[in-house]
Amino acid sequence: YYLGSVKPTVEGGIAKFVQMLQDTHAKIEKRAKEGDSVESKEEEKEPNWLQIAMQWFVVAAVGWFAKSIVDTFAQKRASAYDEVTIKKIVADLGGKTPTEEELAKIAANLRGQTRLRQVLSLLLVAAAAGGWYYITFVQ
Repeated sequence: YYLGSVKPTVEGGIAKFVQMLQDTHAKIEKRAKEGDSVESKEEEKEPNWLQIAMQWFVVAAVGWFAKSIVDTFAQKRASAYDEVTIKKIVADLGGKTPTEEELAKIAANLRGQTRLRQVLSLLLVAAAAGGWYYITFVQ
């Protein structure tokens, strides 16, 4: 039942994709026969909605991939940072049992440092994606 309801949508999408490929081949053949005329260049200036959607899909996929790389790097860094932080806390406590106030101060300090790392990581991903988009589509 579910596949039957999706089938017309998939077939319509495939048909539009095939039509776009055929149009592209026809433009290439026309350009090969006639050369680059002013009229053919004007016709090609506006991409259709499918081309725009595919471009944004590529942008989203590259952004997701970059985010996964940054997340993996951040997790490795956080793990190493956590080990150092635990050793520092144990050394600061000197083997005594901490009070609730001391634990609250330590937790607040760690939360602030974690938020800062998250914001910096997000800014790094945004800068990388913006730079890639500028280089790929603007220039």
